[in-house]
Amino acid sequence: MSTFKEFEKQLEPKQTNYKKWSCKVLVYTVALNILVGFMVYRGNYRPIAIVICQWLANIMLLISTILIILSIQNKEPKNYEYYVSIIGNAILILLTIISVIFVFIN
Repeated sequence: MSTFKEFEKQLEPKQTNYKKWSCKVLVYTVALNILVGFMVYRGNYRPIAIVICQWLANIMLLISTILIILSIQNKEPKNYEYYVSIIGNAILILLTIISVIFVFIN
């Protein structure tokens, strides 16, 4: 039979791991971007495959950014995953914006 303290313990908020998932998704995004670069360099892949992989990478970048924002909002303790996610997301967002600008200029 459960006591009131055990019930109260079950209602406590659980520790979130948004920064950990943000770091994992960021690593997958970088791997996907490397794959896209390899596909473009080789040149023997269908353009639709390149577009799909790039869209997937952009969606994963958006998810990673949302997760790091949730991590900041929940005031999770900061460690290397947090800093890698912040710096990596900032760099990838800047590179994405620069590539979009160059596409529209040309």
